[in-house]
Amino acid sequence: MNPPINVPDANSSFEINKMTDDSPWVVGRVGMEYRNLLHHQNDRFGASHIRINEGRVTSDYVHYHQLRFQMIYCYKGWAKMVYEDHGEPFIMNGGDCILQAPEIRHRVLACKKGLEVIEINSPGKHITARDHELILPTGKLIPDRLFGGQKYVHYKGNTGHDDFGFMDATNGMMSAKTMYPQSDVIIKNECPFLFHFILTGTCELTYDGIQPLSAGDCYVIPNSGEFNLSHCSADLKVLEVREENKLTPNPSFEREENKRGEL
Repeated sequence: MNPPINVPDANSSFEINKMTDDSPWVVGRVGMEYRNLLHHQNDRFGASHIRINEGRVTSDYVHYHQLRFQMIYCYKGWAKMVYEDHGEPFIMNGGDCILQAPEIRHRVLACKKGLEVIEINSPGKHITARDHELILPTGKLIPDRLFGGQKYVHYKGNTGHDDFGFMDATNGMMSAKTMYPQSDVIIKNECPFLFHFILTGTCELTYDGIQPLSAGDCYVIPNSGEFNLSHCSADLKVLEVREENKLTPNPSFEREENKRGEL
């Protein structure tokens, strides 16, 4: 039996991380480069800007993560992915986002040169393990299968809908969407965790001073904090991730043997 995960208490604080030419990138699993986006959030959440500079068939393997939330947003390029009991391999394109339900087995098969993704997870420190037995694809398609009480979601960015549909899939715990702020947008944060990543465009953030922002920058606003976005460029596009106020239990990591369906 797997040990229970430890989720630190909510203790969000204001944090801003700007993308610069000398931003530190660390080489991680299977040669991917990671830029840490969160440093002061008590490890309740972690966020990484991940890139692969060479287009290639990857050396990735079937693996899974023991956590309560994880999403992958395709920022630039594309990746060929495959997920347990969710059909044949497919292309995740720029603007797509995947909710990787707890412990769902998956693998990155190939990617375009210059692939960049944004990964958000909770807790920030968690176990990633290899599955030596499962072969993907499984030959099965079970769209309603639960993993740790959650559903897998593949949001496609070309659908015209801005909300990714994570609220229902996570039982009200998390939400994510893209937003297009106009000038002088005042927002009060009333959730435990609010994360914004600037995908395109520029703006100014007013909170504890004025901060000019551009693509690649991100920030966290603490609970009850009120902030203003102004001088928004016409192409401003922001990725928003929220932990909602609804309390949900930590996922069970006993493998759920749902009724199998054939692909």
